[in-house]
Amino acid sequence: MTGIAWLAVMPLASDALADETCHVSRSYPVDEFAEDYFVDPHARSLTPLLLTESMLENGCTDAEIFDQVIAIFLDDRTPGLFQSEDVDPWQIDDSWVRIVTELLMLGHDEPIRKLLADLQSVAEAGDPAAMMAFAHLGERQTSSLDWQRQEYRRGAYRRYDEDFPKSVEFFDMAGWVESTNHPILTIAPDLGEEAPRYMARASRAGFAPAHIFHLANQEPRRFMPCRAVPSAGRNFLGVPLESDEEDEEQPRNRFLEAFSQLPDRESVAQDLIDWSRDIITESFEWDRDRRRHPYALNAAWVAYGYAGIRSNCAFSTEDHIMDFGVEDLDEAAIGLQYAIMAPGRLVPIHESLVFAWVIDTFHENPDRHYAAARFLQQGAYRETLDFHDDLVEQFVGRLSRETIREAQKIMAEHGYYTAAIDGIPGPNFLSGLRQWSYFCEKDRGMHLDKCLWTPQTLADAEWAQPYIADVLARY
Repeated sequence: MTGIAWLAVMPLASDALADETCHVSRSYPVDEFAEDYFVDPHARSLTPLLLTESMLENGCTDAEIFDQVIAIFLDDRTPGLFQSEDVDPWQIDDSWVRIVTELLMLGHDEPIRKLLADLQSVAEAGDPAAMMAFAHLGERQTSSLDWQRQEYRRGAYRRYDEDFPKSVEFFDMAGWVESTNHPILTIAPDLGEEAPRYMARASRAGFAPAHIFHLANQEPRRFMPCRAVPSAGRNFLGVPLESDEEDEEQPRNRFLEAFSQLPDRESVAQDLIDWSRDIITESFEWDRDRRRHPYALNAAWVAYGYAGIRSNCAFSTEDHIMDFGVEDLDEAAIGLQYAIMAPGRLVPIHESLVFAWVIDTFHENPDRHYAAARFLQQGAYRETLDFHDDLVEQFVGRLSRETIREAQKIMAEHGYYTAAIDGIPGPNFLSGLRQWSYFCEKDRGMHLDKCLWTPQTLADAEWAQPYIADVLARY
């Protein structure tokens, strides 16, 4: 729930207080909110300027009340709300970066100075996670976008003076809004220049997320060593365009070039899967306690990227082959297993297609064709993803007739296929696959006999266990 939405549903006090202008929302007194802030997780989506803007819109101009609001974020307990004590903080929580930035704009530089000092101290002591966090702050959180454009409301980017016009005027922040430099860089002007050095140090220390940043200029949650796709700003994701016109039609894959030249690339590859495996294994324990590991999805992306690297991109949805110099298809399959099984993640459609093909092609288990057919369905058509259709048909063409025959049997059993069970993926087969997929997309786990959705479903399915045995053995 966004901060703005949460403000709208805050509890109402008595009617006698309904006309008070300096409540946090409607008739929610600041002192009550100050108590609730430390026990209600939804409140952590709020920032100083979100609160003050709402109050200013209600007509509040009481500086003492605003000081009470700001004091909530200056409280010694607040930083701990944004970083779990159960994991190494290899990146600073984006919400906390935004809060300390707004506090700085409001005239309070103590939180950001303490954050920087503590982080740098731990980094200098040799902690690679702290090195990574320090570098991530400098390379991403203070410089990846125009700092004035803050992300919320489902990815929409808007300027501070558009979202908080009353706060900008009341607190005299026009100078900040007009600045082109991130406010944190006024406190740490060398942060951007120091960041690459810390990132390189973390990579040399064998820290997997740092390898990805350092070698690919990508974040772990978007690690795609086998893909080159256009993005805004004359760049390719992980594949920057050269300024020379001759090179514009042939973009360079930054990760491939950097990784293939490493003398210790085998060790780097191993760092990637070790980190992913450890995080995903820990995630199962968190999942049992009904908690979500903050880095589980990052680890799943890295595991899938590892599968691409180890297979020279054969275990990916790309139709090109690259040579990373560490090919090992058995290891690639393990990386793919972990990517599929990461807790808190629906079985991804593109990985499901790859997994169906891997099971069909590289396993010898006589039941592999049924398992491959189940994964084919999970990766099949989506009404909202027209671009996915060609990919589905590409992978259908890779599967054996035995697997297509098993898919036809399953589809016929559930009423999605009425033609011959012949292992030929003709128009009737593709039409039935589309219907089956649309049903399961809406089903969301209600019919597990024919629809595949969660890692927990896989762990309980006998037919899937031979193909995820390495993961199951770890938890």
